[in-house]
Amino acid sequence: MGLGGLTLGTSFGPDWGWGLPDTLAALGVGLTSTLGAYFVERRVTNPLVNLSFFYNRMFTLFFLTLLLCSMTIVTVVLLLPFYYEQLRGFGTSRSGLLMTPAALVLGVVGPVAGRLSDRFGSTYLVPLGLLLNALSFFMLYFVDSSTAVAYIVLILVIDGVGLGIFFPANSSTLMNNPPAERMGVGSSMLSTGRLIGQSVGIALAGAIFNGLQGATAKNSLEHGQRTAALESTFSHAFATVMLVAGAIGLAATIVSLLRGRSSASPEGPAPALVPPAHGGPGLP
Repeated sequence: MGLGGLTLGTSFGPDWGWGLPDTLAALGVGLTSTLGAYFVERRVTNPLVNLSFFYNRMFTLFFLTLLLCSMTIVTVVLLLPFYYEQLRGFGTSRSGLLMTPAALVLGVVGPVAGRLSDRFGSTYLVPLGLLLNALSFFMLYFVDSSTAVAYIVLILVIDGVGLGIFFPANSSTLMNNPPAERMGVGSSMLSTGRLIGQSVGIALAGAIFNGLQGATAKNSLEHGQRTAALESTFSHAFATVMLVAGAIGLAATIVSLLRGRSSASPEGPAPALVPPAHGGPGLP
């Protein structure tokens, strides 16, 4: 509920059909329920989200890189269809096909990257994948109404390669950090991190795009009001979102470099998760 409220409240402002009272109410519900969940989870015996996992530095840094990367990838899913259909005037079928290169490349690269991570560790694979992901957003920053489709496809291929390298390597090492008896909880934490990143990413992208009048321009273009001013407004809002996503991608790359040697590497296992000395939610 908290994530849903934050996402809806931030993304869908007045220009996308919500009035200001609705937006503020959704934000209030989201913030309140998120904070409430945090305090409740800290005190129950068997929490849905076991916060003691974050006492492990390696797990925390891997979780954070996953969250930041998830924040970025949803911006393409959210805004690129609008770019294709409203700014470029493509049909839904063509737009859908032009969204597939990243997923197709990810499906090919992912298994290979997973095997490489199992064999050599993720010390260099994770930063490489994140850097390629960030690069794709900086390339999207220069996209406008006259950009060649082949250039956009190339960007999505680069993004697919980056994600195909990042996700298997990061997930493999993240799952190697919890003790074996807590592997199921670790897996749920991984899914939680991805969901939080996607929710916050959609909210942030929507807020920026809406705040720069991109949503207003989108609606006008959708109803046939095609002018240079509207196209420029849409392109500026779109480019700003991609620039922010690229910056977040770079931040994720830096965080991944702070982790040092991968716990999945042959040097040895990761340190076990332990509760803090002062008490609090711990592992049984």
